[in-house]
Amino acid sequence: MRQWSARLFRLFPGLNFVIRSITVSGWPWLTTIAVEWTDRATPADGSSYVNEGIHLIKMRWGKVVYLRANLDTAVLIATCEGLATYSLSEAIAAPIED
Repeated sequence: MRQWSARLFRLFPGLNFVIRSITVSGWPWLTTIAVEWTDRATPADGSSYVNEGIHLIKMRWGKVVYLRANLDTAVLIATCEGLATYSLSEAIAAPIED
């Protein structure tokens, strides 16, 4: 997550999330959390970026065991492709995985 987050903030400096709603259910041994958000940034190329989505998180005893992000990927892809033409090849680099 550290490498992924570092890349995210290099490409989208000043990224800001506005939380629109949070829903939590379950018990400590299996908690489900849904977070609805809007994010805004000025990417490294100076353009404007706004997206919205939902994160679904599952936790067991306070540790994240599942994380899924649902967002407008067309907006993200278009922005990353624009960043790549701005000489930021990292914007279209392979995903960072475990």
